[in-house]
Amino acid sequence: MVTTTSTATFLEHEHLEFTRQVDEFTQVRIAPFSEEQVDYISQGISFLKELAQEGLLRYVVARPYGGFHPHVDIRSVCLIRQGLARYSALADAMFAMQGLGSYPIYLAGSDNLKRTWLPRVGQPSGKSGRTRGGISCAGPQTGRRPVVCNGHDKSAGLQRVEHGSASRD
Repeated sequence: MVTTTSTATFLEHEHLEFTRQVDEFTQVRIAPFSEEQVDYISQGISFLKELAQEGLLRYVVARPYGGFHPHVDIRSVCLIRQGLARYSALADAMFAMQGLGSYPIYLAGSDNLKRTWLPRVGQPSGKSGRTRGGISCAGPQTGRRPVVCNGHDKSAGLQRVEHGSASRD
């Protein structure tokens, strides 16, 4: 990854080293599998499992909920996305959805909601990747408000749990 002087101005030494780690991961575990596939859903889930196994999903949650940093470090999130997007828009989208699904809970969720969902998104074990964050926004014509969703990968299919208002006004 090329880091220009202007970009490096906003990064600390740990970010520069992290950039190298992300680039190595994406070259080995993402790039060889990034060719578009007919079954892109399975491909996306596979990417998500790779991200979880590498521990990169820990960057979208704060340390109290299993994350890497005390607070979500946006620079690290951007570096991960830059590295992923270099080889696969799908891998980048899968990572981005984890932040879109978990960050609203981190910012405005109750303590119980945070303790329940955030560790599931950021856990670095083999179990990770079974809870996927996402966000659904319905248009004004449907009379619905945006809701944050978490999907569970169950053998019988997906279970959708909604947090927020989805009722008609």
